[in-house]
Amino acid sequence: MKKNKLCLMKLECVFSVIFYFWITTIYAQVGIGTATPNGVLDISSSTNGIVIPNVALTSRSTSTPIVNPNGGGVPIAGTLVWNTATTGVSPNNVVPGFYYWNGSAWNSIAGDGGKNWSTTGNSGSIGGNITTAGTNFIGTTDAQNLDIRTNNNVVGRFSALGEFFIGTLNTTLTGDLSNAVSNTTFPWALNGYSSNNGSGVYGQITSGNSIFGGVQGEYNGTGVGTGTRGVFLSTTAGTGFSNCASGVQGTATASGTYKFGVYGSGGTTARSGGVFGYDSGVMGALGYYSNSGIDYSVYGFSQSHTTGSGTGKISNSSSLEKNTNIGLGIYGGVMGGWVRGMKYGFHTKGETYSLYIDGNGYTNKPLAFLINTNDQKKVVSFMNTSLHPEVSLNGKTNLNNGKIFIAFEKSFSQIISNIDDVIITATPQGKSNGVYIDNITKEGFWIY
Repeated sequence: MKKNKLCLMKLECVFSVIFYFWITTIYAQVGIGTATPNGVLDISSSTNGIVIPNVALTSRSTSTPIVNPNGGGVPIAGTLVWNTATTGVSPNNVVPGFYYWNGSAWNSIAGDGGKNWSTTGNSGSIGGNITTAGTNFIGTTDAQNLDIRTNNNVVGRFSALGEFFIGTLNTTLTGDLSNAVSNTTFPWALNGYSSNNGSGVYGQITSGNSIFGGVQGEYNGTGVGTGTRGVFLSTTAGTGFSNCASGVQGTATASGTYKFGVYGSGGTTARSGGVFGYDSGVMGALGYYSNSGIDYSVYGFSQSHTTGSGTGKISNSSSLEKNTNIGLGIYGGVMGGWVRGMKYGFHTKGETYSLYIDGNGYTNKPLAFLINTNDQKKVVSFMNTSLHPEVSLNGKTNLNNGKIFIAFEKSFSQIISNIDDVIITATPQGKSNGVYIDNITKEGFWIY
């Protein structure tokens, strides 16, 4: 009887062991430090942690020295290690930290290079100096662009070539290192503002022989615009012509020839020029090509001359005010002006008079007159000359009963200061026994 009881107890023990392993195989849960594991492996400790295998990786692209325990090949994806080495060449270099194998390369849990950038800022990074690039950076380690997005829209790009774009994904013109492109919401592509003793936008050509400027402006639209536009909005007045307020200012004071503060080129089509000035209807141009096909170095015109032929008064005015604008005004030092032409030196024309000289007039050549003939030709005649100033009058008359009184014009009488300076010559035409002059006064004289 005792023998049978013993066998029954042994059978119960074997059954209990078999039942326990059957339960374990079904659930495959292991608890270390806990009797109620919540996963395949549940490790619980308040004083110790897990030590992942410490290895010295050689490169992100090489699985060694880790091998698959089943056959010795590459590890399976998800294999985790703690790397202890700092080695390799970017972008496959490794630094100490956790790495997992993704099937073809080691990826750092802390990010490529061993450190992520925080959205709340970073500290301890090596940013480099003015001559050396930093060890830590935001960017790529291969030939890929770096985009900046807001609301998942690309608003900026650092290209793989080192260019920087705002509002676009590529360069507008070949050679742009940085460019900004506007849109309908923001029509101004790039603006600069300064409330200090500086400039809103500054550019400088520091060396080389570039034909472009420190700040380059070009207009390629379909409206009437400008390549570069300057507007003076301040109410502060200038203090003189050497310190004047201006929309655009140019300075070229360094030594050397053929230098100008402002340069303009134009005049290839009618009514165009190099530089244009405008002031309340009074206009002037430098390097001007007129509608008549004539090139002018300096050309001035007002509102009444906008079409090339003036009317003597402002054409768009309802009143009959005279146009008092002056086409050209020049102040000089020793000489007010100097004009030289290959054929003609100076040509003037006016309704009242074409040329007014306020002072002595000098010429080293005879003064000539061009007189129109009946056959539409011109005959040249020359003015009499004298070694001292003279005013002369001439005329033609007939004697009445052997005599005639010739009255001076009022304007001539008013300039006579000494009657003895008046010289009168009378030459008879036809047969004559001779004539003589007598009784000369400021009012006139008698011929007998």
